[in-house]
Amino acid sequence: MIAASWQIFRRDLMRLVANPGTWVMMAAMTFAATLVLRNLVSTFDTESVLVSTLPGGAVAGGLIAVAAMLAAIHTATAIAAEQENGTLEVLFAGPVNAADFAVAKMLRGLAVAALLVAPILYQLAAIGLLSNLMMGWRAALLLVLAVPLCAPAIGLGLVISSLCRSARAAVVLSTGFFAFLILLHLSFLRLAAADPAELDLFAHYLREAALGAAPVLSWLSPVDYVAELAQELRQQSLTAPWAKTAAALAYASLCTAAAAIILRFRGAAS
Repeated sequence: MIAASWQIFRRDLMRLVANPGTWVMMAAMTFAATLVLRNLVSTFDTESVLVSTLPGGAVAGGLIAVAAMLAAIHTATAIAAEQENGTLEVLFAGPVNAADFAVAKMLRGLAVAALLVAPILYQLAAIGLLSNLMMGWRAALLLVLAVPLCAPAIGLGLVISSLCRSARAAVVLSTGFFAFLILLHLSFLRLAAADPAELDLFAHYLREAALGAAPVLSWLSPVDYVAELAQELRQQSLTAPWAKTAAALAYASLCTAAAAIILRFRGAAS
Protein backbone atom coordinates (compact mmCIF):
# COMPACT_ATOMS: atom_id res chain seq x y z
CA MET A 1 0.00 0.00 0.00
CA ILE A 2 2.75 2.45 0.92
CA ALA A 3 4.68 1.80 -2.29
CA ALA A 4 1.62 2.26 -4.51
CA SER A 5 0.54 5.44 -2.70
CA TRP A 6 4.05 6.82 -2.97
CA GLN A 7 4.22 6.14 -6.71
CA ILE A 8 0.93 7.94 -7.34
CA PHE A 9 1.90 10.81 -5.06
CA ARG A 10 5.27 11.20 -6.80
CA ARG A 11 3.55 11.25 -10.19
CA ASP A 12 1.08 13.89 -8.97
CA LEU A 13 3.85 15.93 -7.36
CA MET A 14 5.79 16.05 -10.62
CA ARG A 15 2.65 17.17 -12.45
CA LEU A 16 2.00 19.73 -9.74
CA VAL A 17 5.46 21.25 -10.05
CA ALA A 18 5.17 21.31 -13.84
CA ASN A 19 1.74 23.00 -13.73
CA PRO A 20 1.95 26.79 -14.33
CA GLY A 21 -1.14 27.29 -12.15
CA THR A 22 0.82 26.11 -9.11
CA TRP A 23 3.47 28.76 -9.66
CA VAL A 24 0.81 31.42 -10.21
CA MET A 25 -0.79 30.56 -6.86
CA MET A 26 2.60 30.54 -5.13
CA ALA A 27 3.49 33.89 -6.71
CA ALA A 28 0.20 35.38 -5.49
CA MET A 29 0.80 34.13 -1.93
CA THR A 30 4.40 35.41 -2.05
CA PHE A 31 3.20 38.82 -3.20
CA ALA A 32 0.61 38.98 -0.41
CA ALA A 33 3.17 37.90 2.19
CA THR A 34 5.66 40.46 0.86
CA LEU A 35 3.13 43.25 1.38
CA VAL A 36 2.78 42.09 4.99
CA LEU A 37 6.56 41.93 5.37
CA ARG A 38 6.93 45.49 4.10
CA ASN A 39 4.47 46.71 6.71
CA LEU A 40 6.27 44.73 9.43
CA VAL A 41 9.66 46.15 8.49
CA SER A 42 8.22 49.67 8.75
CA THR A 43 6.84 48.86 12.19
CA PHE A 44 10.16 47.35 13.24
CA ASP A 45 12.00 50.50 12.13
CA THR A 46 9.76 52.75 14.21
CA GLU A 47 9.49 50.60 17.35
CA SER A 48 12.96 48.94 17.31
CA VAL A 49 11.74 45.80 19.13
CA LEU A 50 8.36 44.15 18.78
CA VAL A 51 7.52 42.04 21.81
CA SER A 52 3.75 42.17 22.31
CA THR A 53 2.62 39.71 19.66
CA LEU A 54 3.56 38.34 16.27
CA PRO A 55 3.36 41.30 13.88
CA GLY A 56 0.69 40.85 11.26
CA GLY A 57 -0.60 37.71 12.92
CA ALA A 58 -4.18 38.38 11.89
CA VAL A 59 -3.12 38.95 8.29
CA ALA A 60 -1.01 35.79 8.36
CA GLY A 61 -4.03 33.84 9.62
CA GLY A 62 -6.10 35.22 6.76
CA LEU A 63 -3.48 34.24 4.20
CA ILE A 64 -3.31 30.72 5.64
CA ALA A 65 -7.11 30.47 5.46
CA VAL A 66 -6.93 31.42 1.78
CA ALA A 67 -4.19 28.81 1.26
CA ALA A 68 -6.34 26.15 2.96
CA MET A 69 -9.34 26.90 0.77
CA LEU A 70 -7.24 26.93 -2.41
CA ALA A 71 -5.66 23.60 -1.47
CA ALA A 72 -9.08 22.12 -0.69
CA ILE A 73 -10.61 23.27 -3.98
CA HIS A 74 -7.51 22.06 -5.84
CA THR A 75 -7.86 18.67 -4.13
CA ALA A 76 -11.54 18.56 -5.11
CA THR A 77 -10.43 18.03 -8.70
CA ALA A 78 -7.98 15.25 -7.80
CA ILE A 79 -10.23 12.20 -8.16
CA ALA A 80 -12.87 13.75 -10.44
CA ALA A 81 -10.25 14.66 -13.04
CA GLU A 82 -8.89 11.09 -13.03
CA GLN A 83 -12.41 9.76 -13.60
CA GLU A 84 -13.05 12.31 -16.32
CA ASN A 85 -9.83 11.41 -18.13
CA GLY A 86 -10.40 7.68 -17.78
CA THR A 87 -7.13 7.06 -15.92
CA LEU A 88 -8.84 5.91 -12.71
CA GLU A 89 -9.99 2.64 -14.28
CA VAL A 90 -6.50 2.04 -15.64
CA LEU A 91 -4.95 2.53 -12.20
CA PHE A 92 -7.49 0.28 -10.48
CA ALA A 93 -6.89 -2.42 -13.08
CA GLY A 94 -3.31 -2.66 -11.81
CA PRO A 95 -1.92 -3.09 -8.30
CA VAL A 96 -3.52 0.16 -7.03
CA ASN A 97 -6.62 -0.05 -4.85
CA ALA A 98 -9.01 2.65 -3.63
CA ALA A 99 -7.20 3.15 -0.32
CA ASP A 100 -3.81 3.64 -2.03
CA PHE A 101 -5.33 6.14 -4.40
CA ALA A 102 -7.14 8.13 -1.68
CA VAL A 103 -4.00 8.34 0.50
CA ALA A 104 -1.93 9.55 -2.46
CA LYS A 105 -4.47 12.25 -3.28
CA MET A 106 -4.58 13.35 0.35
CA LEU A 107 -0.80 13.71 0.34
CA ARG A 108 -1.09 15.69 -2.87
CA GLY A 109 -3.48 18.11 -1.20
CA LEU A 110 -1.12 18.55 1.75
CA ALA A 111 1.71 19.21 -0.70
CA VAL A 112 -0.35 21.97 -2.32
CA ALA A 113 -1.03 23.49 1.12
CA ALA A 114 2.68 23.31 2.00
CA LEU A 115 3.66 25.05 -1.24
CA LEU A 116 1.15 27.84 -0.61
CA VAL A 117 2.06 28.28 3.06
CA ALA A 118 5.83 28.28 2.40
CA PRO A 119 6.04 31.95 1.23
CA ILE A 120 4.17 33.06 4.35
CA LEU A 121 6.32 30.84 6.56
CA TYR A 122 9.76 32.03 5.60
CA GLN A 123 8.87 35.72 5.42
CA LEU A 124 6.89 36.02 8.65
CA ALA A 125 9.21 33.71 10.55
CA ALA A 126 12.16 35.84 9.43
CA ILE A 127 10.59 39.06 10.66
CA GLY A 128 9.63 37.32 13.90
CA LEU A 129 13.26 36.31 14.41
CA LEU A 130 14.37 39.87 13.73
CA SER A 131 12.00 41.28 16.32
CA ASN A 132 12.16 38.63 19.05
CA LEU A 133 14.00 35.29 19.01
CA MET A 134 11.49 33.41 21.18
CA MET A 135 8.59 34.82 19.20
CA GLY A 136 10.32 33.93 15.96
CA TRP A 137 10.64 30.19 16.56
CA ARG A 138 7.12 29.98 18.02
CA ALA A 139 5.75 31.78 14.98
CA ALA A 140 7.66 29.39 12.72
CA LEU A 141 6.22 26.40 14.62
CA LEU A 142 2.68 27.73 14.29
CA LEU A 143 3.10 28.32 10.58
CA VAL A 144 4.48 24.78 10.11
CA LEU A 145 1.38 23.49 11.92
CA ALA A 146 -0.69 25.39 9.35
CA VAL A 147 -0.27 22.48 6.92
CA PRO A 148 -1.87 19.77 9.13
CA LEU A 149 -4.52 22.28 10.24
CA CYS A 150 -5.46 22.62 6.56
CA ALA A 151 -5.96 18.83 6.40
CA PRO A 152 -9.70 18.79 7.36
CA ALA A 153 -10.56 21.16 4.49
CA ILE A 154 -8.41 19.10 2.12
CA GLY A 155 -10.06 15.90 3.35
CA LEU A 156 -13.54 17.25 2.68
CA GLY A 157 -12.38 18.35 -0.76
CA LEU A 158 -11.24 14.77 -1.35
CA VAL A 159 -14.65 13.40 -0.34
CA ILE A 160 -16.39 15.88 -2.65
CA SER A 161 -14.06 14.85 -5.47
CA SER A 162 -14.89 11.17 -4.96
CA LEU A 163 -18.59 11.97 -5.32
CA CYS A 164 -18.26 13.95 -8.57
CA ARG A 165 -17.68 12.62 -12.06
CA SER A 166 -16.27 15.83 -13.55
CA ALA A 167 -13.66 18.27 -12.33
CA ARG A 168 -15.92 21.25 -13.07
CA ALA A 169 -18.71 19.88 -10.91
CA ALA A 170 -16.22 19.19 -8.11
CA VAL A 171 -14.86 22.75 -8.22
CA VAL A 172 -18.34 24.29 -8.20
CA LEU A 173 -19.58 22.07 -5.39
CA SER A 174 -16.48 22.51 -3.22
CA THR A 175 -16.38 26.28 -3.74
CA GLY A 176 -20.03 26.63 -2.78
CA PHE A 177 -19.63 24.32 0.20
CA PHE A 178 -16.61 26.12 1.64
CA ALA A 179 -18.15 29.53 0.97
CA PHE A 180 -21.19 28.40 3.00
CA LEU A 181 -18.94 27.23 5.86
CA ILE A 182 -17.05 30.53 5.89
CA LEU A 183 -20.28 32.55 5.95
CA LEU A 184 -21.58 30.32 8.73
CA HIS A 185 -18.41 30.86 10.76
CA LEU A 186 -18.55 34.63 10.27
CA SER A 187 -22.23 34.67 11.24
CA PHE A 188 -21.43 32.79 14.45
CA LEU A 189 -18.69 35.29 15.27
CA ARG A 190 -21.04 38.19 14.67
CA LEU A 191 -23.77 36.69 16.85
CA ALA A 192 -21.29 35.93 19.63
CA ALA A 193 -20.00 39.51 19.62
CA ALA A 194 -23.48 41.06 19.56
CA ASP A 195 -24.89 42.73 22.65
CA PRO A 196 -27.84 40.61 23.90
CA ALA A 197 -29.66 43.77 25.03
CA GLU A 198 -29.77 45.06 21.45
CA LEU A 199 -31.16 41.85 19.90
CA ASP A 200 -34.79 41.02 19.28
CA LEU A 201 -36.26 37.81 20.63
CA PHE A 202 -35.56 35.71 17.53
CA ALA A 203 -31.96 36.94 17.25
CA HIS A 204 -31.46 36.33 20.97
CA TYR A 205 -32.54 32.68 20.71
CA LEU A 206 -30.49 32.30 17.55
CA ARG A 207 -27.46 33.65 19.42
CA GLU A 208 -27.98 31.24 22.30
CA ALA A 209 -28.32 28.32 19.89
CA ALA A 210 -25.14 29.39 18.08
CA LEU A 211 -23.20 29.66 21.33
CA GLY A 212 -24.44 26.23 22.40
CA ALA A 213 -23.48 24.63 19.10
CA ALA A 214 -20.11 26.40 18.84
CA PRO A 215 -18.10 23.82 20.88
CA VAL A 216 -19.32 20.98 18.65
CA LEU A 217 -18.99 22.87 15.37
CA SER A 218 -15.46 23.94 16.27
CA TRP A 219 -14.42 20.28 15.87
CA LEU A 220 -16.63 19.54 12.85
CA SER A 221 -16.11 22.58 10.62
CA PRO A 222 -12.76 22.67 8.77
CA VAL A 223 -12.89 26.46 8.86
CA ASP A 224 -12.55 26.45 12.65
CA TYR A 225 -9.23 24.59 12.49
CA VAL A 226 -7.64 27.37 10.45
CA ALA A 227 -9.43 29.99 12.58
CA GLU A 228 -7.79 28.42 15.66
CA LEU A 229 -4.38 29.04 14.13
CA ALA A 230 -5.29 32.62 13.22
CA GLN A 231 -6.39 33.21 16.80
CA GLU A 232 -3.12 31.87 18.18
CA LEU A 233 -1.18 34.09 15.79
CA ARG A 234 -3.02 37.14 17.13
CA GLN A 235 -2.44 36.29 20.79
CA GLN A 236 0.65 36.98 22.84
CA SER A 237 1.17 33.42 24.05
CA LEU A 238 1.61 31.84 20.60
CA THR A 239 0.78 28.46 22.11
CA ALA A 240 0.89 25.62 19.60
CA PRO A 241 -2.62 24.08 19.23
CA TRP A 242 -1.50 20.47 19.62
CA ALA A 243 -4.98 19.12 20.44
CA LYS A 244 -6.46 20.81 17.38
CA THR A 245 -3.60 19.55 15.22
CA ALA A 246 -4.13 15.95 16.36
CA ALA A 247 -7.87 16.30 15.75
CA ALA A 248 -7.18 17.75 12.28
CA LEU A 249 -5.05 14.74 11.33
CA ALA A 250 -7.73 12.35 12.64
CA TYR A 251 -10.36 14.32 10.69
CA ALA A 252 -8.29 14.03 7.50
CA SER A 253 -7.80 10.29 8.08
CA LEU A 254 -11.56 9.77 8.35
CA CYS A 255 -12.15 11.79 5.19
CA THR A 256 -9.50 9.77 3.35
CA ALA A 257 -11.13 6.52 4.49
CA ALA A 258 -14.56 7.83 3.41
CA ALA A 259 -13.23 8.75 -0.03
CA ALA A 260 -11.67 5.29 -0.39
CA ILE A 261 -14.96 3.60 0.57
CA ILE A 262 -16.90 5.75 -1.91
CA LEU A 263 -14.43 4.90 -4.66
CA ARG A 264 -14.62 1.21 -3.83
CA PHE A 265 -18.42 1.17 -3.97
CA ARG A 266 -18.49 3.20 -7.16
CA GLY A 267 -15.94 0.87 -8.72
CA ALA A 268 -18.01 -2.15 -7.74
CA ALA A 269 -21.18 -0.52 -9.10
CA SER A 270 -19.55 0.21 -12.43
